[in-house]
Formats: sequence, structure tokens, C-alpha cells
Amino acid sequence: MRVSAFSRVSSFILLGLSLIFLGVLFWSSYKLNTIEKKQAAYSSVKQSLMVNVVTDLSGYLQSGNTLLLTDAKKAVEQAETKLVDLGFERSSDVIKQLQSINNRIGQDYRSIGKLSGQEAALLFNAERSLFSELSRLFDYAQKGSGDNPSVSQKYTQIGSDLILLIGELVHTRERLFNGEISQDVLEQVLNSIQQEISRLEQLPELGVKEELPDQSMMLVQREAKELGPKIISEMASLVNRYPRELSSTLDLIAERELAFKRISDDIAQIQVIAVAAEKQLIDIQQEQLFQIKVTIMA
Repeated sequence: MRVSAFSRVSSFILLGLSLIFLGVLFWSSYKLNTIEKKQAAYSSVKQSLMVNVVTDLSGYLQSGNTLLLTDAKKAVEQAETKLVDLGFERSSDVIKQLQSINNRIGQDYRSIGKLSGQEAALLFNAERSLFSELSRLFDYAQKGSGDNPSVSQKYTQIGSDLILLIGELVHTRERLFNGEISQDVLEQVLNSIQQEISRLEQLPELGVKEELPDQSMMLVQREAKELGPKIISEMASLVNRYPRELSSTLDLIAERELAFKRISDDIAQIQVIAVAAEKQLIDIQQEQLFQIKVTIMA
């Protein structure tokens, strides 16, 4: 009787131990599966930070496409949310750094990216306008050649010189932007253009008037003005404004270069964040694995 009772007690104990062991195995399997899922989730976060965000930010600063900036901002916010889900505290350095980068994306980069490809727009317009006025000058000289061919020829000669000088201005401006020359070289070209315009101002008028619309219905008719002085005055105005527009353009370029420096720093910081988060996650996982081992061994 005693042997039979002892056997039953032993059986219950063994059954209990087996159930406990099975429970530990299921718990261990669950923990390991959780670790694997977290590792897969973090790999997705790391991919998003180190590839998607970096690519979108770089592309935005090059093109000014706000869709890329929006995509980068969303990716950073999603990464922040996923890291919190993985166990990172919102007060942790990793989360705070991501929030800081996200704030710069929404403010600094949005304003700078809008300037992308437009820094030299004022200068481009001025150069195109100069060529346009030169075309009008040649037309003016041609129309006045019948009455005063010698003066007309002088207009044409100076206009030809100006074509070369404005072409040189464009080339010099491009070299200045590339850092190949100093601003003094470009100012010398501008001075040469101004001297040629001064020569134009000294020439006699050719008697070619502007064309006016039909004034038959107007009480006071406007008198047509000589075309030459108007063309020359506009060219002089464009050349006089060029140095100020150049200064503004150089300021914009410097501002964008600073933005590129900042985004390069943020790209490097994103990589540091990704590595730091990975290390923190590995430390947590190793601690969990150690608990699993201790539990099984116990």
C-alpha cells in the first residue's frame, strides 16, 4: 500500500516537473521568437534610416522636391515609433536625436530646399535680358542704316564687342561659382561692359522711333520716342544691378553649402543612431537570452 502511494506521488511529481519543463520550453520559444521579431523589425528601421532617409534628404536638397522631404520626415517619425515599440524610452538619447533631426527636416531643410536650382535665377535673367537688349540694338542699327550708315556701323561694332563681353561675363560667372577665380575678375568684365555702354551713349541717335499702338480713340496722343536711348538705358540698368544680384546669389550659395554641411552631419548622426540603437537592442536581447538559459538550467 505504501509502495503504491509512493509510486502515485512520484508519478504526480514527475508529471508536474514535466509540465513545468514544457512550460519553460514554451516560454523560451516565445521569448526567442519575440527576439527574432524584434531583430527583424529593427533591421527594417535601420534600412529606413540609413537608406531611405539619407537618399530622400540628399535628393531634396538637390531638386527641391517637397515630396522627398515629406517622405524623409515620415520615415523618421515611423522609425521613432518602431523604436519605442521595440522598448526604447521616449526620453532616451536615440529617440531625442531622431526628434531633433525631424525638427530640422521640417524647418531648416524645407526653407533651403526651396532655393534649389534657383540661386542664380537673378543673374540668369539679367544675362538673358542683356542679350535680348543687344538684339534690339542690332535691329535699331539696321533700321537706321539708311539715313546714317556710318553711325549705324558704330552701333553694330560696339554691339558685336558687347556680345563677346557678355559671353565672357557668363563664362566668368560660371568659373566664379566653381571657385576657379575671384570676384575681382568678374568685376573687371563688368567694367569693360560699362565702358562699351558709355561709348553707345555718346553716339548720335539714328532717328528710329518706337512703334505705338493705334491712338485714334485717344484724346491726347503720345509722341513716339527714340528707340536707341531706351535700349541703352535698359542695358546700363541691368549692368548696374548685376553686382547686387551677384552678392545676393553668392549669399544664397553659401547658405546652401552650409545646409549641405548640416545634412552631411545629420546623415553621419543617423548612422551613429542606427548603430547605437542596434547595440542597445543587442544588449537587451543578450540579457533575455541569459535569463532563458538560467531558467532552463534551473
